[in-house]
Amino acid sequence: MLVLNASQVAAMSDGSVPEAMRGTIKKVWPRTETKKQAQFVKPGESDVGSLQKLIVTDGTTDLQVMIDGRDAIPSSVTGSSILLTTFKGDRGPSGLKRKDNEYPKGTFTPQLWVYRAGDIVVEGAGDTAQRQAPAPANRAPANVHANGHTNGNGQRQPAARQPANPPANPQTPPANGKAGASATDRAAIIKDYKRRVAKAASGYEVCIDAAFGLVKRLDARHKD
Repeated sequence: MLVLNASQVAAMSDGSVPEAMRGTIKKVWPRTETKKQAQFVKPGESDVGSLQKLIVTDGTTDLQVMIDGRDAIPSSVTGSSILLTTFKGDRGPSGLKRKDNEYPKGTFTPQLWVYRAGDIVVEGAGDTAQRQAPAPANRAPANVHANGHTNGNGQRQPAARQPANPPANPQTPPANGKAGASATDRAAIIKDYKRRVAKAASGYEVCIDAAFGLVKRLDARHKD
C-alpha cells in the first residue's frame, strides 16, 4: 500500500484516487447534514446525508479532507495522526478521491474526499487508535460477483470444509511459554513498516501522476 502525505495528494490531478494518505489533524469542523440530489438517491435510501471537513497537514501543506456520509469525528482528536485508505474491489480502488473545489470562482482549492467505502483510522496519544470502519452498504467481498456467485459460470462456490484437526484455542499460550506481542507492539511494527514502504514507493506515485497530468494537458491543448 502506497501511503502519501498531504503535499503529495495536493499535487495530484483532479479526479485521481490515492491509495492511502497519512497526516496530522490540524482542525476539525462539526459534521453537518446535507440533502442529496434526487439522481444520486438509490431506491429505499434516505436523501439525507452528512458532510464534515478536516484540515490534515504534513507540516508543509494543509489539505482539506471532506468526510462524506460517515460518523462524526470529534474535535478532541485534533493533533492526532490520521490514516485514510481506499477499498480495493473488483472495479478498482474506491473510497478516496482527489478533487478541486472552485471557490470563489476561478480559485481552485485541493481537497481529498472520503466516501463510505474508505477506511479511517485516527491514532491518538499512547498508541491508541480509533478506527471508523468502511460502511458495509453496497460493498461485497472482492472475489464475489454482484449476483452473489464467486465465479462467472452461474454456480455458487462450495462451502469451505472444516479442517480435520481444528485450530488450537487462541487462548492457549505458545508452547515456549512466552506471551505473544501486545497490541501496542504490533501497532508499532505495522506503523514502521508502512512508513518504510511509503518512503520507498512515494516517488513512483509522483512520477505516474505527473505523466497522467502531462497527458491531460496535451489532450486539452490538441483537442482535434
